[in-house]
Amino acid sequence: PCVGPILGSVLFMASQGNTALYGAALMAIYTVGLAIPFLLISLFAETVLQHYRKWNRYLPVVKKIGGALLVLMGILLMTGKFSSLIF
Repeated sequence: PCVGPILGSVLFMASQGNTALYGAALMAIYTVGLAIPFLLISLFAETVLQHYRKWNRYLPVVKKIGGALLVLMGILLMTGKFSSLIF
């Protein structure tokens, strides 16, 4: 969900630059930043899979908790009470 607004901002900044090289540099930096997590996971795939297997038995509970939090956040947004989370 964050890719669209960030990409839009980068494209806007690139369009406001003086040269095409500036815009290309901004897009290159954005692309590298987007690719880094995927490259790291691919480099350490075996380690990631070992950790995943270790935590696999907890995933159903984590999914249910995450789903409940999403529903709660949605209810708070719809009722206008979301700001009550800010301390």
